[in-house]
Amino acid sequence: MASATAWTNAQTAAGVVSGILTDIRRVLRIWASTTAGSTGLSDDDSEVKIVPLNRIQYLRSGGRVTPGSTERPLECAITPLGTTTQADIGKRRLDYWPMGSGYYFPIEYFKQFTPIATADVDSTSKSLDLSDLGSRLLPLLAARRKAPLIGRPDLVPAIERTMHERCTGDHARKYWPLLAAHR
Repeated sequence: MASATAWTNAQTAAGVVSGILTDIRRVLRIWASTTAGSTGLSDDDSEVKIVPLNRIQYLRSGGRVTPGSTERPLECAITPLGTTTQADIGKRRLDYWPMGSGYYFPIEYFKQFTPIATADVDSTSKSLDLSDLGSRLLPLLAARRKAPLIGRPDLVPAIERTMHERCTGDHARKYWPLLAAHR
């Protein structure tokens, strides 16, 4: 998922920005942009490397770039806010270096899982009718689709092999009595 508005007043900050989104599970990519509303795909955008917070602290302690400079950010650390305030739980903090100002920071991220509320589900118009065989394959189909998205395309052949074995075995168990009755 992409977001152009993940941080508060990013363009006026110098080195540290507070997040406004609470549904971030993991940030995949982040860009530095001078374009408001950018989602990281503009010509002016450049990807910022995500590093541990201690790396940013080390770079800042060296004093190589003065706060408020316009040098484009190269590295950043994204950490959860330490808070007990209910409205701020799940928000992130962005520390970046060099600490230039005038930049927006669009991100690409995985959303936090949120359970479906039963009041929001309309089961009459969106029912999913699966056979007993189909219901056994549904988790594997989801895993097969998700593996490349989380950076593990190497798992796809094993998942497909498992699906094939499960299908073959299930069909044999289901149709063997029918074939035996015809003999």
